[in-house]
Amino acid sequence: RHAGRTNISPYRGEEQRVKVMHNLQYYFSKVEKYQKLIFTLGFLYGAAIVFPDFGPILLRVVGGKHTVFMGIFAMFFLAFSIYPKIGVLSKTELHKNYLPILGILSLILTSIFALVPPVLQYLSLGMFAFVIGRTTVFWSKAFLEKVPPRSRGQVIGSSLFIAYGILYLSNAAVPSLPPFLVPSIGGILLFASICTYYSLFKENSDCTKKYLPHSASLSPPFKLYILFLCVYITAGFTYVGVYPLFSSYIIERFYNVLPFVFSAITAGIIADRKGRKYLLYIGIALLGLSFTLYSFTLNILTYFLIQTLLQSGWAFLDVFVWVIAADIAVQKNNSYYYTYGIASMVAGVALGAFLSVVVKQLDGIQSFPISLMAYLPLFIAVALLGLIPETLPKKPDLSELIEIENLDIPIIEKLTPREKEIAVLLYKKLSNKEICELLCISNNTLKTHLRNLYHKAGVSNRKELRELFIEFLK
Repeated sequence: RHAGRTNISPYRGEEQRVKVMHNLQYYFSKVEKYQKLIFTLGFLYGAAIVFPDFGPILLRVVGGKHTVFMGIFAMFFLAFSIYPKIGVLSKTELHKNYLPILGILSLILTSIFALVPPVLQYLSLGMFAFVIGRTTVFWSKAFLEKVPPRSRGQVIGSSLFIAYGILYLSNAAVPSLPPFLVPSIGGILLFASICTYYSLFKENSDCTKKYLPHSASLSPPFKLYILFLCVYITAGFTYVGVYPLFSSYIIERFYNVLPFVFSAITAGIIADRKGRKYLLYIGIALLGLSFTLYSFTLNILTYFLIQTLLQSGWAFLDVFVWVIAADIAVQKNNSYYYTYGIASMVAGVALGAFLSVVVKQLDGIQSFPISLMAYLPLFIAVALLGLIPETLPKKPDLSELIEIENLDIPIIEKLTPREKEIAVLLYKKLSNKEICELLCISNNTLKTHLRNLYHKAGVSNRKELRELFIEFLK
């Protein structure tokens, strides 16, 4: 019996190692497949959070209270610029060079930002936020067309990993750089995002409905928008009311967003494996714990706990917003539902920051009322939880199905890539209609593939094909 235990233990350890390696390979295959899409949003989001959205660049150039007011102005401008549909503001948006021209203009504006008076700085900041917003609208349409439901969380999580990695490096480096130079970093990031977008999305997909989830009776989108607005009012409070209190800690410059960077990856995986609402539960719970600790005496220990919980909580909620809004947009077959959700999130941050400034102006207001007011939107969000649907579809997509190439079946080498995909879907007991929808092919095309597949496998129907797979799987 002792020898039996020693033999089993290494086997189980090896099994766990293989499972971990398989999961890592699966994740990095997603990153590789959608890498340009990921970098587009990563650079775009990074440009927003390092410059206009209370970022280290704005703090380095402007400093003081003006940073808060300019940040609020930019956030409101960004929210409004995300909302309009493509072509509504101007017919020139339909021109292929529209975004590159705006990107070049942003490079020029950021290069002179530190040299112009405050009035022109506000104008430059508004224009910069406008370009970010319009690029977000273009990117969102491509994202919805190209990314299946069970890959969206990992794509968004990877994008936020890049964006907040950029913010982390900026927090560490920008305070040491000359003020006249640092705004150009934001312009370069934005221009890089536009260039990456155009390198991949020159052609439009001709099958925008192939990843349409089949969920029953989803709630109207406006419930989600209210939830986003409420939750991100709390984000505005944390930007203006909480983060400034951490500036006295030297370690803040090097630790600030580090928990967010790694939590974003975890949140994306959970969103695709377990469900979208898990992110909401975890995010709100982490924020609640962080605000509870914020009511205690602030020291180095509570700082680490608060910042870790706070940043991790926002990572989970950020991924939740980007992913569930995408699910709703695809289900409603309207890509603008996606951008409306993102605009609600940004507007919530701006509104929360504005309310925080108002509260701070009142005599006798200290950190505890700020913390209390930050709780209120979370309570509203908890009350709305029951109205929010779980939008992760239960129907599998191709990326989750078994890799039949690894099975020792002689016929595998004879099959074309499309026939292999169909064989796997037949093994998973999907109907002809579901296969056509998932692969975006017609029923006649599927019948042709089935005829060839059965001939190569030496079977006459799908039941016999499944039995053949089962024998080799045993």
